[in-house]
Amino acid sequence: QVNLRYLPGVWYKSRQLPFSISLLWNLQTLKIAGFGGVFAPPEIWAMPQLRHLEFSTWIYLPDPSFRREEKVNVIVLKNLQTLKRVLNLKLTDEVCKRLPNVKKLKIMYFGLSKSSRYNHLYNIGRLHKLESLRVYFCGDFSVFQILKYIVCSPLRPRGNLLKNLKFPTSLKKLTLSGSNLDWEELKGIGSLPNLEVLKLEYHSVRGSKWNPIEGQFLRLKYLRIAHSTLKYWNAESFHFPALENLVLQKLHKLAEIPSGIGEIPTLGLIHLYDCSKSAAISAMGILEEQQSQGNEDLRVRIQ
Repeated sequence: QVNLRYLPGVWYKSRQLPFSISLLWNLQTLKIAGFGGVFAPPEIWAMPQLRHLEFSTWIYLPDPSFRREEKVNVIVLKNLQTLKRVLNLKLTDEVCKRLPNVKKLKIMYFGLSKSSRYNHLYNIGRLHKLESLRVYFCGDFSVFQILKYIVCSPLRPRGNLLKNLKFPTSLKKLTLSGSNLDWEELKGIGSLPNLEVLKLEYHSVRGSKWNPIEGQFLRLKYLRIAHSTLKYWNAESFHFPALENLVLQKLHKLAEIPSGIGEIPTLGLIHLYDCSKSAAISAMGILEEQQSQGNEDLRVRIQ
């Protein structure tokens, strides 16, 4: 079995992956299913052929081994492109060196405090090939987890795990949950030149007012805002010039969707799910206005 390349959907009951996993020296895809957390052995860093490492539950990756014999010839996972559902990943210099070509990364941080320095998140900009990043923050360990669904408390407002963070310019898709950013702190995200998908999930941004800046989000095609206290959204069409899909969920305080959003020429869908009545009324008003101008492409969906 050492020549095995693909190991899909393995149901794993133990909390510890065996160190013998590294004997599958030619393994390229490893997918693990199960309940609870899984701890990977240090030997997982010695599998240079790995391309995709995915878990339906979460996994803890230890720091790379620093044995003397490895210092001379550090194994770099140059083929690794996908790394999903990692718990409290420490992006140390050593880890970044070993993941030079990762494109898809999904991380969960549980029970963290104020600073990004503990988990070296400031190094995220060193992953120059990263295209898709999903980061979930939980303020404590009160986590209810069933397969892929996570319900937990967000970071406290004083948390600044993402403040002043510089994301790689290669990023095309970004999902945040529980980060408790201020709306003005989205400036760095908005300046990402290749960003096409932005999902602001459960308590990712706090505050009642968002004033986007012209010249940002130039390539953004998909915007999702969920579970937010946003009330006043002061936006015009030029703030999101390439937007195609707008999805709003559980925005119970939103006064209205800016009428300028309807003027975006590429916009095809406005989807509201459990939002305020005034937001729904404004969405229908945008639809009627666009239809009166001959725009038959825009769709509005309200649930």
